[in-house]
Amino acid sequence: GLNVRFQVADAEALPFYDGSFDVVLSSFGVMFTPDHRRSAREMRRVLVPGGKLLFSEHGRAPDPEVRVWQRRLQPWWGRVSGGCRLDRDIPALLAQAGFRPDVQQRYIPGPRFVSYHYWGEAVAA
Repeated sequence: GLNVRFQVADAEALPFYDGSFDVVLSSFGVMFTPDHRRSAREMRRVLVPGGKLLFSEHGRAPDPEVRVWQRRLQPWWGRVSGGCRLDRDIPALLAQAGFRPDVQQRYIPGPRFVSYHYWGEAVAA
């Protein structure tokens, strides 16, 4: 009884009308886009008021010593990983785009500079 539509699209310019979806799923969709603020705003734009963004991203670690390494390695890391960013503050980015994020976060297995992970849901405010 559900109308489900899977669509892969350029996150910086989603080809949908405003308020087209109840739910948007983004798995590592923000960290690879050059204009991550625009991508977050686009995901917000296509959601109905109260719609949910379900997300899984990695990004800026809470520990200052790890963030130093994220900044140092970012120029190299971005080139070898297809544009991935290590240093994005995912909760702040979602809030700035008009979401009320409910975020879980922690290090997952792997090198600390790349393993700080955010996931959860963000409601379109």
